[in-house]
Amino acid sequence: MRPFRFRFLLNIAFWSSLCWLTACATINYDPQADQQITALTQQINLQYLSWGSQARSNGPVAYDAKFYDAVEASLATLEMRMTASQDASSAKLTQLFQNLMQQLENERKFHQEHALDAAYCHAERLLINTQLAVLTTYELSLKNSAASKAK
Repeated sequence: MRPFRFRFLLNIAFWSSLCWLTACATINYDPQADQQITALTQQINLQYLSWGSQARSNGPVAYDAKFYDAVEASLATLEMRMTASQDASSAKLTQLFQNLMQQLENERKFHQEHALDAAYCHAERLLINTQLAVLTTYELSLKNSAASKAK
């Protein structure tokens, strides 16, 4: 399994990105992107929770290409939507999406080679949630900014 240090450094990188992105937030809130982030987070949580339950009941979980393909497609669609605007904050999102796609690819390769146990499913779900929290917080900051401008 991946070392704890890698996950720790990845978390620091994402939270640093969050701080930087929210400081640059100058684009308008996009409710569609907000919904897509929520749907993607729910999809990932549901799958990892299901795999965790399955692993506790029946042993390690085998690779599922359909899940990874669906998440990759959702991330690509979300990236196109959120980076379509040509401003400073959306330019920073490109790196965040590249990191998420790399994490997904690393997870896919790991899962192809190893069946996942319940503890790993739990840890990976938390790691991906941390990464997606950056996008959620970014959209919420835009939403709050738009609401305060409307007053």
